[in-house]
This record gives sequence, structure tokens and C-alpha cells, in this order.
Amino acid sequence: MKIEIFQPLSINELGKRENQEDALWRKDATTEDRLFIVCDGMGGHEKGEVASQTFSESLGKWFDENVIPSTVLTDEQLQAAIEYAYEELDKKDDVDSPKKMGTTLTLLYIHARGITAAHIGDSRIYHFRPSEGILYQSRDHSLVFELYQSGEISFEEMATHPQKNVITKAVTPGEDNRTRPDIIHITDIQPDDYFYMCSDGMLEQMDNDALMNLFASTDSDEKKRLQLIAATADNADNHTAWIIHIKSVTREVDDASDMENEEKTARCNAINIRKKVQPIEVHVAEADDVVVVANPTTRHRQEDAMPENMNSQKPYKKRNRRILWLVLSIIMVLAIAVVSYISFFPKKKEKALTTEVNSIAISFGEKLKTMIDSLENASPSSYTPPRTPPETTSGSSPKNVNNGAKTALKNAEDANKTEKGKQKGKKEEDELTKAKRVVKEQVQMGSQPKKTDDNNQNNGGKQR
Repeated sequence: MKIEIFQPLSINELGKRENQEDALWRKDATTEDRLFIVCDGMGGHEKGEVASQTFSESLGKWFDENVIPSTVLTDEQLQAAIEYAYEELDKKDDVDSPKKMGTTLTLLYIHARGITAAHIGDSRIYHFRPSEGILYQSRDHSLVFELYQSGEISFEEMATHPQKNVITKAVTPGEDNRTRPDIIHITDIQPDDYFYMCSDGMLEQMDNDALMNLFASTDSDEKKRLQLIAATADNADNHTAWIIHIKSVTREVDDASDMENEEKTARCNAINIRKKVQPIEVHVAEADDVVVVANPTTRHRQEDAMPENMNSQKPYKKRNRRILWLVLSIIMVLAIAVVSYISFFPKKKEKALTTEVNSIAISFGEKLKTMIDSLENASPSSYTPPRTPPETTSGSSPKNVNNGAKTALKNAEDANKTEKGKQKGKKEEDELTKAKRVVKEQVQMGSQPKKTDDNNQNNGGKQR
């Protein structure tokens, strides 16, 4: 892949600061240059300036001596260049100074397989395509961006947040564990694309929409540069930028097999970052204009790396769980209802049967009492048995009396089966017992006439 660019344009403004702590490489760049760097120094008067200039110049020197512009830049070469710059910065470190100097880093290199970009801190790299929009925005290593990602502040609030100068990563000297940059490989490059590199000072008065509108316009590159300078004239901080306009791209047969475009999947692309649920905890070290987080331990939750379709399955799991609980509840209610029916309704039926039996018994007792009263009205003394009673005559023998009483009782039972009486308690039961006793006595009385008849027959025989 052969990439040609228009004349690169730079901005390097002091703002309202007394000294310039921003640095860029290289100030007199031409269309033949392939390495572009912006560093934003920090640490107070002169300290930030030393850090940014030392680191950018050391990187530029290593690339000039070790990389051939027409070849491919490997990640190993990039890491070696950064290690060299760290070593050069360590030589400028003042171990006795209470303040620690440092710098941010944005680096862009154009080579035979596309563009390699790297960054540390909150200075940014953009890839604009006027026909599509923002394809890449480097993810800020800053507290406000982490707060935005966690959903605690809005995108607009990042520009005015009181802790917007707190960063979570920086290039600092004298560290055993040196900060490594986020690296991305970009191969989707087309003519008329823009790459814009800038320190955070350029963004004090401009947001992404304003930048996109500016680079999508048909104005010349120089006019766009002047518009950026005018828009940032009142900025308080130093502000520095590179405008790199792609002129042409010539592709070769084996380009696609060597490198793939990482813009759509890279975690260092802020366009791809989804908001987390958990905010991070930071411990801030003291400094003048920019604060570096000491020993940052930013964690990324596992959900951030999951595809959207995996996270979207959770509501279905919760819904299935609710349905299961509903089914179990219905089964429990049905079980309780069955047990209640088995234990309650037989008792209720037995109680109703007992009440009905008692009612029939009481009614039967009343009928039987009426019959006994009618029998008592017939006096035993008025009864005159026949002289010679035939054996077949009914109603004159104890057997016939018993049959009559039994018939009367049966008739009373049959009559009482069709009607129910009212319960009269213990009194009716006593009367029923009395009625039975009277019937028994009556039966005994019915046997006396037979004895009298036998005596009369015997007496008559003697007389004759």
C-alpha cells in the first residue's frame, strides 16, 4: 500500500500559559514525512516542557535511525522506539524534586501496510471520513472519560468537569513498570480522509460534531487550520495539533493478507466503548496543571468484552425463572385444595347425615307416641275374649298383638322417611325410650286374656 498525503499542517499555540509544555514532531514536516507526534507535558514550570520535548525528539531520532519509510512498521519496532524514549527521559529525571514530570503521547506512522497509531493519556487521534463521519477516536486515559463510560456524567459534562485534568495513564521517568501505549492498526484508508492529532487544549471549546463539520467542509486545509486557531483563541491551556490529509492510496495484491483494519473492534477506539455499570476508584497524586493517577488499577468488567447478543439473553433467563416460580405456585395451590377437600368434605357429609338421622328418629318418636296414646285410651277391663276363640282369628292372641304393633312401627317408619322433624333435644329421646317401654307393657297385657280364657274353660268343665 502506497499512501500519499497533502502538506501536513500544524498548530502550536501558547494559550494563556506562560510557557509552552506541548511538543510536536516534526515542526517543519513535508509530504515525505511519515512520523507525526504530539506530546502534552505536565509537572509545572519547565518540567512539562522537558518531558514532552525529550520524549518526542527521542522517538523521532530512533525512527530516523532505525525505520525505512518504504517498509512495514512492526509492533516490536514501535515498542523498541518507546523503550529508547523512556531511557532518554530517565536521564532528565530529577530524583530530588518533589514534583514528578511527565507527558502524554500521540503517535501516527504511515507505512507500507497502512497506518499504526499509539497513544498514552488524554491527547487524541481522530480518523475523519467526510462522507461517513468519525471512524476512530482514541480512548482517553482520563478520569472524566471513565466517569462518562460508567454513566456517572454525560459526554457534554466531560468538558466542564472539575477533575477533567486528572489522567489515568502518562509517560513518567524512573518507573519500574513503564506505561505501555494503546496501539491500533488502520488499513481502511481512502483518499480525502483526515487524521487529526491534538492535545486536550484544542478541545476546550470544540466537540466532535464541530470538528466533523469543519473537516467535512469544502474549505482548503489552510483555511481549516485557521478556523481551528480562531475557535481555540480563548483557550486557557496550551493547544497543539497535526492535520494530515490523505491525497491518494494505491493498494497492492497482498495488502489484505498482512494486516486487518482494527477500527471497528479495537477497545482503544472510543467509538466502540459501551458504558460500564461500575465506576472506578482512583487515587490522585498532586501536581500543578495535570494530575496523574498513582498506580492506576482500572478494571474492565467481563460484560464489556461480551457481544451484545450474549448480554441480551439475560432478560430471557429472568423471565423463564419467573414462569417457573408461577407454575410451582399453581401446583402448590392445587395440592392444598385437594388435601382440604379430602379432609373437610367427608366430615361435612357425615355431619349432615347425622343431623338427618336424628331428625328422622325424632319424627318417628312423635308418631309412635301418638299411636301409644291411642292404645292407652282402650281400657284392658272392657276387653272380653271369645269363649272359644278360633286359632285363626287375628287380634285376639299375643302373636296377633305383636304383629299389629310391628305393623304400626313399620308404617311409622315408612311415613317418617318422607318428612323431617325438628330436633327437640334430649326430651324427645326420653319420650322415645318411654314409648318403647309402654309398647312392651302393652304386649305383656295382651297375653293376659288368653290365661283368663283358659281358666274359664277349666272352670266350666268342672261345673258341668
